[in-house]
Amino acid sequence: MKKLILDTNFIVAYLLPNDSLHKRSVKLEETKNISSNECYVSNQIITEVMNILGQKDSVEYAKNMYNMMKDNFIWINEYDIPNFNDCVLSNYKKLNVTNNGLNIKHKLGFTDCSIITVAEYYGLDGIVTFDEGFLNNNIIDIVFSLIFYYCFSNFFKFYALFSIFFLFF
Repeated sequence: MKKLILDTNFIVAYLLPNDSLHKRSVKLEETKNISSNECYVSNQIITEVMNILGQKDSVEYAKNMYNMMKDNFIWINEYDIPNFNDCVLSNYKKLNVTNNGLNIKHKLGFTDCSIITVAEYYGLDGIVTFDEGFLNNNIIDIVFSLIFYYCFSNFFKFYALFSIFFLFF
């Protein structure tokens, strides 16, 4: 049994049948059997999930899913980690640097870096996410839908080529 932290995008996609990633989240659950593992969430993840569910569905549905998450996931209070925000900032700076060491605009947000910090501190085995920004970290493994990544990256390659073609013709 693995210890996995679930990212907001996976939880929301799984819980909302009309979400664009719902089918992929169900397929990821079926192929990786996510729920048979120890599933963790942090306070920040809970906050994000509740905000999105309340906006996209209803407050009542969000409340019901809150109780479901409370009953089925292990909740981590990230603020129990000593100097938590300083640790997140350290990962944020480390993970948002190019190979040659130059600073760049962030490619992995502060909240995402907090998820990595939590996973690292508690010795979790991986993050369940659809966020490709996590792929470039060297701290924690990612449980990720490769089908999604392939389609997503190819779509943007096609869009970029189409845009360039359109600009010249």
